[in-house]
Amino acid sequence: LQRERDARFRLGVLSAILDTAERAEAPLRRQLATLGWHVDGWCTGVILQASGEADPLRVLMLTEELNRHLVEAGLRGPLVERPDGWTFWLTDSKEPTPQRLTSLSAQLQLAVEMVVERAPRLQIHAGLGRSYHGLNGLQASLSEAKEASVVAQAAGGRCGVQHIDALGVRRILLGWYASE
Repeated sequence: LQRERDARFRLGVLSAILDTAERAEAPLRRQLATLGWHVDGWCTGVILQASGEADPLRVLMLTEELNRHLVEAGLRGPLVERPDGWTFWLTDSKEPTPQRLTSLSAQLQLAVEMVVERAPRLQIHAGLGRSYHGLNGLQASLSEAKEASVVAQAAGGRCGVQHIDALGVRRILLGWYASE
């Protein structure tokens, strides 16, 4: 029950981040500080979509294991459970280079493979957004990461990682398929 309560709190703060307009309100800044989440710097958003035998309880139960694998792969950031997967981001003081973003994709692929290997009938597809500065930048990066995760999932397989910059024509097609 405590895990679920904490997960709901984290999800609520994530929702507030995504809904915040130009300036973060003082209560949101306090919640970010309480959780130790940093958004001052260059933020790279990551969305992990769980499918197959994935339900909110399984996502919750796999959070600690996923976090452990992310840390082992060198990825440290706030991990937030959602009913259909996880969201996290990395914050750097300097804008990440293209080589760093390629490295992040490889590190994320390794962590996702480790989780999927131990969870039969579970699929995890991840998307990475570009790096942007600050809270508004995090919002943009997470939006791009969502697009990239959809493309990674459409590619099939039990797991996959896609960076928004590597989508090319697939991103245009995604916009076309998603439009009315």
